[in-house]
Amino acid sequence: MEPISPLAQLRPATIKIKPIALQPKSIHGVYHRMPLNKQTEDLIANFRGLPSTVTASSLRPPLELQTLVEQLETRYQFERVSPERVLVENWTRIFGSKLAQRCHPVRIIEERVSVLSVQNQTLRSELNFMKRSLLKRIQALEHCDGIKDIRTQS
Repeated sequence: MEPISPLAQLRPATIKIKPIALQPKSIHGVYHRMPLNKQTEDLIANFRGLPSTVTASSLRPPLELQTLVEQLETRYQFERVSPERVLVENWTRIFGSKLAQRCHPVRIIEERVSVLSVQNQTLRSELNFMKRSLLKRIQALEHCDGIKDIRTQS
């Protein structure tokens, strides 16, 4: 009997190659298909000879643009005068041309606190020093007398 060489005794190494995941796996290791829009789903269904999807929105007739605009105006009350609108319309008058370009209103919280976005910490400090005079100017505006404080954010 011939002696077996040490190289022949070695088994070939087993290499495990992991597949590249193109889509995220769920907790259970199952790949999920990315959701497609209705038009793409219908195109694929037509190609495969399957019926297209029918939803309540696809059966509903489209609204006329005028009707849609009226519904949006009613829902969001665009014509109603609000403190936010008055503040935006008078922004340059309240803050002056230089400051008005460097900050802008974000929102009004509980109709009492005006939140402003500022560019940097220096401007934030400057606005805090001017807070009382700015509040007086804001409160002098119609519909803005309920604003009692100004907060800044970066």
